[in-house]
Amino acid sequence: MRTLITNGTLIDGLGNPPRENVTVAIEDHLISEVIHRRAPYYDRGAPVIDARGGFVLPGLVNHHVHGLTRGPLMIVGEPPLPDARVKANLDRLLTQGVTTALNVDGFATVEEAVASSRFHPVTVKVSTLHTPTHLRWATEGPFPFGGVRERHRWTVEKMLERGAPAIGEAGPGVDAHWPDYTLIPEALAGRYGVRVTVEQARELRFAAEKADRGRVGALLEEHGIGRGETDAFFELHEATLEWRRLARESLEEAVAAAKGFSEPLILHHTPGTFEVVAQAAEELGERVIAGHSNFQIWDPDEASRRAKELRRRGALVDIMSGDAFSTCEFHPTPDVTFRLLSDGLVDLISTDYAGGFWDPMLLVVEKAHEAGAITLEEGVRLATSAPADAVPRLAPDRGRIVPGAVADVVVTQPGRLSGVRAVFVSGRRVELPERDW
Repeated sequence: MRTLITNGTLIDGLGNPPRENVTVAIEDHLISEVIHRRAPYYDRGAPVIDARGGFVLPGLVNHHVHGLTRGPLMIVGEPPLPDARVKANLDRLLTQGVTTALNVDGFATVEEAVASSRFHPVTVKVSTLHTPTHLRWATEGPFPFGGVRERHRWTVEKMLERGAPAIGEAGPGVDAHWPDYTLIPEALAGRYGVRVTVEQARELRFAAEKADRGRVGALLEEHGIGRGETDAFFELHEATLEWRRLARESLEEAVAAAKGFSEPLILHHTPGTFEVVAQAAEELGERVIAGHSNFQIWDPDEASRRAKELRRRGALVDIMSGDAFSTCEFHPTPDVTFRLLSDGLVDLISTDYAGGFWDPMLLVVEKAHEAGAITLEEGVRLATSAPADAVPRLAPDRGRIVPGAVADVVVTQPGRLSGVRAVFVSGRRVELPERDW
């Protein structure tokens, strides 16, 4: 079947300037021609989709996202999300123009990725963290979350042989993000029925790190737990430190696995893991993807300095789309994001998870372009051909609109990059779910 997308403004995913009045021809599942005419006369193609001057670009390749399978959630091995939430996450990606996604929770199996792809148009693949230390850490460490089951005890070698295109996301347990967001709040809720906020958990952690028993007791009393539980909280704090130590060992094991198997390694990059990421980059070069380099850092100058150092050592610098234009939970402002983009220090863009409420990558590109931080064509490249090239087995022959490429194509509203109007997956137009979030 021959399909025509006429009257479009082409952004090809390779960084070339936009071209107006272009027709993209699709034959079955491949792009057959890019025709420099608004509409080719006497062409027998059918159906014909009028882009109305909107952007025509490759389907986005999201190399770092969570919550897309029936497998354990996140690197800590939380119980899987219900199918309805998995579908909602996939729907959210699809309406944002994503056609290929890499679930980097770490413990989901290749078969669980296949299951997701069978009930949704987005092609889902999974990375692997199935090293012995990671599995022990998630199942027998101080904070086992219970999501890793016997069926998930594959090996890295088996995962790679069965199609996992990368190792990762390694390292989230090394910094204080998980203790503040999950470990301390969940432990206090389970023991005392008291739910503390992230900020309150962080304040308790700071006091424990200073060995300030009086402050810890006062904070516990303030939260309705009582000073009598001060010793218990210090025991909890020690458990989080042990958990983070084991996470560091797991991270080092993942680096060794990436080195041994010569596969891309997706690392959790924050100020707390910078030194480890830098050392890995020294050994592995561009096989290291420094994930969400705009996360947990609020000083644009410092973010730029760290990104330059990682680039110098050969790593690829990734940023997450975050939530600066919606919930503002993880990114109060886009300042760091825009600075890294304007300094030309970004190699890849992904969504990550942002608690399940991430901003669209195309919206971030659109806003960054409006702010003068990047061109539209370069922003699109960072979310299409760049990740396809960085993780070669994730989206082969995708991420670009050229003859012979797989026809994963996005059509947007005129003049609005983030206004996704139509999505094609392997040459077939798919139905977009209603945007009810």
